[in-house]
Amino acid sequence: MSKTLEVQSKITGEFDSLIKPDRKMIREDKLIKVTTGMFNSIKRKERIVFLFSDLLLWTTTALQFRGKMSLPAARLEKSKKISLGLEVSSSKELCMLIFESQAQMDQWIKDFEEGKKYAKQVRERLRQVKRRTLDSKRGKAHTLVMNAFKTLEKKNGSETGEGNRE
Repeated sequence: MSKTLEVQSKITGEFDSLIKPDRKMIREDKLIKVTTGMFNSIKRKERIVFLFSDLLLWTTTALQFRGKMSLPAARLEKSKKISLGLEVSSSKELCMLIFESQAQMDQWIKDFEEGKKYAKQVRERLRQVKRRTLDSKRGKAHTLVMNAFKTLEKKNGSETGEGNRE
């Protein structure tokens, strides 16, 4: 959490808080980010790219926020055009990251997949907690309803004189 807090304090610009209980910082590197602009112009920009357990975030080299992508929704594919390139895509974003070496790219692939796996585990834990909370609330509600019915039955039974038949 302290590394995430440190990154949060260094980045400028408007962006959502990076601080979340289950978010962990995985890695940070200076990479080339390639995007296609208007009229299919290709833009190559040096970026600082941060990989968190659930988020990919990039800034300028001066740490000005430039964009983010949800890790669980992201897909990673080796580029067919550039030997040290990875295409990163989601339903909203598509970019290519270019690495300095094969070893660096391989480590990013590994860390990216571990981040996605961790994010999936966190989501599943949250689902389980929500399910247990709902089940608990349903159980309490069921108990309250059943007690109310029993009370009504007793009350109706005593009013009609049926409660004490032997």
